[in-house]
Amino acid sequence: VPRAEREMRPVYVGADPMRGTYRRNHEGDFHCTREEVAAFFRDASPVSVDMRVLTEMDMSVFDMETIRDYRNRFMQLHQNHPWTNLQDDIFLRKIGAVGVSPEDKKIHPTVAGLLMFGYEYEIVREFPGYFLDYQEHFDESMRWTHRTTSNTGDWSGNLFDFYFRIVSRLVSDFNIPFVLNGITRVDNTELHTAIREALLNTLVHADYYGRQGTLILRSPSMIMFSNPGDMRISIRTAVEGGVSDPRNATLMKMF
Repeated sequence: VPRAEREMRPVYVGADPMRGTYRRNHEGDFHCTREEVAAFFRDASPVSVDMRVLTEMDMSVFDMETIRDYRNRFMQLHQNHPWTNLQDDIFLRKIGAVGVSPEDKKIHPTVAGLLMFGYEYEIVREFPGYFLDYQEHFDESMRWTHRTTSNTGDWSGNLFDFYFRIVSRLVSDFNIPFVLNGITRVDNTELHTAIREALLNTLVHADYYGRQGTLILRSPSMIMFSNPGDMRISIRTAVEGGVSDPRNATLMKMF
């Protein structure tokens, strides 16, 4: 039986999808939980879920230091861009971090803006299962040799800051061959690029309404990336490459 496209899920028996939805899992069919059915409906939407405007929140949920860091990086990458001199609220609207509510005509964070720039304690109001966890395991006598989590309270806990906190640790001991581009040394390899891409994909494809957190685990033998949510394309399509179906298209655009 072929897997249904995400736009056609959930496939269910009877009139109530919460009771009549099943999924095939190798050796049999299994009744889906209400959480799984809700995830099917979210993924079936033609509109990216992270574009939704959170009308019960305002700009105070944002860590302004994160926004300043983002804008500085944006300016370095896009010199003379017309957005670089915009006020924060207008700039954030341009990149999709805020939107105007049709009800009160005021600016509110979007789901993407909250995840990207919000404080962790504000993010979990919308996503109770939100948890970012990076672990290094280099000593078997210890549970971990280093750990960074989003809920410690001594940093923002948002996606943008998490990415830059751990990406350098992931590639810290990779060998860099001596290669010059003109007179400048190239401090980057295909492996560096692949690891950054894997981390980015882990963050932008996660289903943050799910119960599971996002885990990146590094040991001498592997780097594991794990996030909540089913794949939106088939394994075969993913392996072949060239097709992207981002769960959070606005986050991908921001990164």
